[in-house]
Amino acid sequence: MRKKQNMGIWISKPVNAHARRQIAIIILIICFLFILLFYPVSAQDNINNSIPVPKGKTLVLQPGIGLRYSVNDKIKLYQDFRTYFYQNILSKNFEELSFSASYKLGRFNNFYFTTNLGYLLTLDNNYKIHAYRPKVYFTTSYHLNKIRLEFRNRLEYIITTGENGGGSFRYRPRFLVQTTFKLNQLRISPYVYNEFFLGQNGFSQNRTKLALFVRYHDFVLNPGYTLKIKPGTKLVENRVSLNLSYTIPTFTKKKQTR
Repeated sequence: MRKKQNMGIWISKPVNAHARRQIAIIILIICFLFILLFYPVSAQDNINNSIPVPKGKTLVLQPGIGLRYSVNDKIKLYQDFRTYFYQNILSKNFEELSFSASYKLGRFNNFYFTTNLGYLLTLDNNYKIHAYRPKVYFTTSYHLNKIRLEFRNRLEYIITTGENGGGSFRYRPRFLVQTTFKLNQLRISPYVYNEFFLGQNGFSQNRTKLALFVRYHDFVLNPGYTLKIKPGTKLVENRVSLNLSYTIPTFTKKKQTR
């Protein structure tokens, strides 16, 4: 029994050291992304025929709820509802309702390939549809121990309604770094990503998000902070988000062995 105890203590030391190295890597990558974010960029922003945005800084609160369901090992369904509260521009408050399905294309060594097809509705203060947004994702992720690197390509077509309505394509490449560790019954996954918005008029905006997933059984809490910059209008948005999602359990019959 003593040998097993000593062995357990001896094994735990390199695991803790390895976890510290992973955290150090995440911190270095976060610093790099923030340096990249503040690098001077000149661009114009008139991608989706929206109302001109004033210059300055604003705080946006973004609460949301969602549902998840796994049809099988390859197909997952998602539904999300988010609302956006602007601190000093109340007329810009809006809501989003989205539906999507993801499909695991496969893997090659430590590389995983996934595609996602979705549909998003933007609602104004009176819950009237302001824009339709069909979208498709192509994601490649690389898993190395507890580190996950992800490159996501998002293509969407924005259809706005009203007198100034119209349509436009937008491409949103995103690079994400994530790690995962367990704390009692919690599964915690901090992550950071940097996302660029490219439309018909070129580069439009940049978003950097620092957040984490906290999973407890079928519930996932996702607090986060997003810094959004529109170089053409010198607008800076500080978004504080808090999303709660629930995964509907799949009831499968297990084979009984005698």
